[in-house]
Amino acid sequence: MATSGGSGPSSSTTTSRSAGALTVRSLLERTVARDPHAPAIVTGDERLSYGELLDRVTRTAEDLRRREVGPGHTVAASTADASDAIVSFLATMWLGARWMGVNPTLAAEQRLRLLAHGGASVLVTDLPEVATLDSIRHVLPTTSGDGPSELGSVGPWPVVDPHAPAAIAYTSGTTGEPKGVVHSQHNITLPSRYLATTSDLAPGAVVGVCLPTTSLNVLAVVVLPAFAAGAPCVIVPGTRSDVIAEWVAEERITTMSIPPPAVIDLATRDGIDANAMATLVAPRVGGAPLSDAALEAYEQRFGARVMRTYGLTEAPTIVAVEPRGEVLPAMGGRIVPYLRVSIRDADRTPVPTGTVGEIWIAAAVDGEWADTWTPMLGYLDNPAATAATLVDGWTRTGDLGRLDDDGVLHVVGRASGVINRGGTNVYAADVEAVLRAVPGVLDAAVVGLPDDRLGERVAAAVVLRAGRDGLDADALAASCAVELAQYQVPAVFVAVDDLPRNQMGKVLAAEVRRSLIEALA
Repeated sequence: MATSGGSGPSSSTTTSRSAGALTVRSLLERTVARDPHAPAIVTGDERLSYGELLDRVTRTAEDLRRREVGPGHTVAASTADASDAIVSFLATMWLGARWMGVNPTLAAEQRLRLLAHGGASVLVTDLPEVATLDSIRHVLPTTSGDGPSELGSVGPWPVVDPHAPAAIAYTSGTTGEPKGVVHSQHNITLPSRYLATTSDLAPGAVVGVCLPTTSLNVLAVVVLPAFAAGAPCVIVPGTRSDVIAEWVAEERITTMSIPPPAVIDLATRDGIDANAMATLVAPRVGGAPLSDAALEAYEQRFGARVMRTYGLTEAPTIVAVEPRGEVLPAMGGRIVPYLRVSIRDADRTPVPTGTVGEIWIAAAVDGEWADTWTPMLGYLDNPAATAATLVDGWTRTGDLGRLDDDGVLHVVGRASGVINRGGTNVYAADVEAVLRAVPGVLDAAVVGLPDDRLGERVAAAVVLRAGRDGLDADALAASCAVELAQYQVPAVFVAVDDLPRNQMGKVLAAEVRRSLIEALA
């Protein structure tokens, strides 16, 4: 595979090596050394202690090594079994190879395209039918590594460079073809090392995971932080609100990242017992904006505040968080201590405080976490995209935001999500926030539609609350006009049953736009 643009470090994609670099293996072994009998992974079928998890990982790593997996090889996991996806990731890190997760719910052609682009040579899967690619030499069942232990039968574990390519995470592809973001083990473990120091992961914490573990983002900011803190990682089978409530009650989960639709359902759906959610004192949400009304409804029902986060795959994943106990009036939050943020205009020049511009991130230069963060290694085999994103030690996020006088990051939306209405910019996130606050509106997505006179017109896909008779476009427009300038008020409102989202809960704007065009044809 070519090394330009992300499959390996190069002078254009890396900064100086950071202090205190850590491998995934070191992170897990530290936790096992503290208490090998503590619960590590809990599913509907099994409960693994940290010692048992380590044993299963080493068995799987030996199996992979016997198949000549090592640096330069890519192991892919496409399985509905969350613990198997986690074990395949850990075992791949042991060998210094690259890991990529492929969501098993994707269409077969989508899975094939990602597997081919990532150059996977080994596929761990429980899919009944597996498309064959020339690059794939081995297809392993998800039970691989459960046989008799032969630890050390192929020699000592390799010394792994924590800054070498370790994983490929594909972007959501909301604005085009997904790109493969390449991260090192140091990049992947840094968020977990920080999050493990927060109050959400204090002693006694029980971490719930309801998002797919084939996502590197989920591994980096949910699973590995649990492992770093030595907390149990409870795999909840899906994001249905009633299932989440049942598992929270049964396993006494204290913290969980919940996608926005599930938060709304928990807050509004009949039949959810508030007592079942009593132990979930530290819920979080990310991936998409959530209205203040939804947050307040959840807090009124369950007595806990859902704290918001902002991040992106290229970070990896986490840039700003809403600290527990501090309510911030924005999507975003306080910047994590290992990062600094600069807001830039179209000429790449920093703008004054309070001005909206593109969010750029780089390593913090002060404090305990100074110079620990390193940028992504690049986009896999895409040097042009890498060069456009990594600029002089900074990473361009493609998101718009502003910093206030208190250092809080307010996220406005995607740069690509700006609607140009007759030469005037309309930020979709501003309009969506107003719509979500309208009584009777459950959710909304705002996009630009082609317009012969204006270039683009503002259009809104609206999800109504249950029991509403129908969409009243005039009433919605009037509600928007109270909070927005006239040019920001949508010219088109279309009622939809639901909004298309990716596996992390982010709305797929391209699909919304396409469905609105079809509905108006």
